[in-house]
Amino acid sequence: MFLIADAGGTKTDWMLCYANSRQLVTTSSLSPTTLIPAEIYSRLKGELLSHVAPIEVDAIYFYGAGCRGENASLMRCILRDLFFDARDISVESDMLGAARALLGHSEGIACVLGTGANSCLYDGERIVANTPTLGYILGDEGGGAYIGKVFLRAVLRQQLSPEATESFLAASQLTIDSVIQHTYREPQPNTFLASICRHIHPLLHDASVNALVTDCLRDFFRHQLSPYGRRDLHCSFVGSIASHFHDQLVAAATAEGYTIDHCIAEPIEALADYHALHSQRK
Repeated sequence: MFLIADAGGTKTDWMLCYANSRQLVTTSSLSPTTLIPAEIYSRLKGELLSHVAPIEVDAIYFYGAGCRGENASLMRCILRDLFFDARDISVESDMLGAARALLGHSEGIACVLGTGANSCLYDGERIVANTPTLGYILGDEGGGAYIGKVFLRAVLRQQLSPEATESFLAASQLTIDSVIQHTYREPQPNTFLASICRHIHPLLHDASVNALVTDCLRDFFRHQLSPYGRRDLHCSFVGSIASHFHDQLVAAATAEGYTIDHCIAEPIEALADYHALHSQRK
């Protein structure tokens, strides 16, 4: 058996891969940038080990947000402590996981559009360039928090059609005071801002909303992909925003001179395929 993990900011998807079967298990976030080692260890022991016996695991391939340098070493040590018989434990960034899931061994541009946004230039084996995302305050153009922020600003400044504004406020029950409270006075404002996207999707038939979302996604190409200077390469996407706003993403790519190859909502199944192929080669 081998385990594959895709660890994001809010949850971790695990694929337990046996000889002829797979089992998906979801646990809570395991981000080493926001959790202390004891909490990561506790979550792994309490949520994952109820599904798998450590002695059965031959290899672990862990892809996580913030898993670089010391954080990657820390996560590897925690996994080694729990899965002491595993012959191979690999910890890599979630961006490399996205590139492997989307592109396999092909050259291209891999992109993540979820709560945040990220991208890389991938040569088929490794990441050769990565534009700094700068987080939801300074960057993350095209991500859920970015779209939610721009949309809320347009609503509160009455820059959208009256119909769209009225529909959104009725569905969300938000006011300017509650938006300020969620954004500036409560924890995880990026999660709040990204949650606005679930109210935006039903309004895409409105021209003003459609144009706003498309322009937010054009910002992703303008600011995060243009530094690569590789419009000749196809782009592939993973993440909820890429999946839910697919038509707007295609329109944005076309307007900025890029071609989209394919989009997937979650990378875990494709990562399982990637590592299954590698295990057969070994």
